[in-house]
Amino acid sequence: SPEAARAGGVTVERVGPATLGETLPLTGRVEITPEGQAEVHARYPGRVMALNVALGTRVSRGQVIARVESSESLQTYSVTAPISGVIMAKNVNAGAITGAGGEPMLVIGDPTRLHAEFALYPRDAERVRRGQRVEVTSLAGDHRFNGVIETILPGSDPMSQTLIAHVELAYQGGVWRPGLGVQGTVQVGEGAVPLAVQT
Repeated sequence: SPEAARAGGVTVERVGPATLGETLPLTGRVEITPEGQAEVHARYPGRVMALNVALGTRVSRGQVIARVESSESLQTYSVTAPISGVIMAKNVNAGAITGAGGEPMLVIGDPTRLHAEFALYPRDAERVRRGQRVEVTSLAGDHRFNGVIETILPGSDPMSQTLIAHVELAYQGGVWRPGLGVQGTVQVGEGAVPLAVQT
């Protein structure tokens, strides 16, 4: 009876035509964009006389972060930060010889320039395209961001044949952090159906 249905929480709705979207779940993590990173190299080979920063130190563009004594001229020159950000890697200490090629003295990352990187496996790669809408969700489910796939690149492991989809993230006051695991839901298609039931 209608009374029994109401008491049991049963509701009735009219069905009709609708447009249904097809989605695909993705797994990835937050990374600093390539444009948000900078390597710091000594201009001339020499000995590091002073290093003014440590891992995690915030620096501003143009700030003096080290002083190096040139091996040729024995003149000391300043090394400045090319961008503002945080020291993400530190490969030298005071007294070390640097500037002869190889790894950088320091790596600076700007934590406000972020994107989500999602792995696309061969079975899914053909269905995902640049420009498709993606909902990015933190693993805890407490933060969400609606974006689009900006580019798709080959993965770093050629044996796995995976592709990497990038979704640019807007800076939201530190909600998204480099290394944070995220989930994505990408809309890969939609179609009209004559009858749809809401679930």
